[in-house]
Amino acid sequence: MKKILNLVMAAAVVLTLAGCGDKTGEGMDSQGTGPETGRQEAGQDTGKEVGQSTGQEVSQEVGLDGSPAQGNDNAGNPEVSQGVSDAQQTETSAEAAGLRDDYEDNFDVDEAAAAEFARMIKEAVAQKNVEMLADLTGFPVYVGLSGGTVVETRDDFVGLDVEELLPEEMLSSIAEADENSLSPSMAGFTLYGSDGAPSITFGVRDGSLKISGINYGY
Repeated sequence: MKKILNLVMAAAVVLTLAGCGDKTGEGMDSQGTGPETGRQEAGQDTGKEVGQSTGQEVSQEVGLDGSPAQGNDNAGNPEVSQGVSDAQQTETSAEAAGLRDDYEDNFDVDEAAAAEFARMIKEAVAQKNVEMLADLTGFPVYVGLSGGTVVETRDDFVGLDVEELLPEEMLSSIAEADENSLSPSMAGFTLYGSDGAPSITFGVRDGSLKISGINYGY
């Protein structure tokens, strides 16, 4: 009887241990599966967020039509825009005025072309703009200062005293000159207000109209 009792108790212990093992296994499976599944789901969510973010940035950089986004390098740069605008507005060359650069001599210049060039001279003198006047001048050029001198280069011309180069008498004479009644001669065309007044002479040099002399009257 005692032996039977021991067998029954041993069987009960075995069954109890077996039940605990099953529960522990289930718990381990649950714990093992839970975090792993959570990591997979988190990875998928992260992948979606990264993919969406990257896709949006790429689409913004590439553009709707698939071409690289183009920017305006000069946008918001007033110095560049202003520099281009000034260069366009201050063009005073004979070429910009539509004048020819293949004249044979002074007698090949028609009345309209001579008048147009004379107007550019009048504008430069009225503004006392030596740079503009230099653009219209052929060098070397005769300038009747200090008894008469020849100015060899543009830099030398621009370096002259503007008050001596363009005194009030010169301003008045050129302002009064009639650019529409100029006649050609061997010396060119002379722009002045009245006899004996300061004058500016221009004519053909190397096919183009250029100022050839600045005189201060007599």
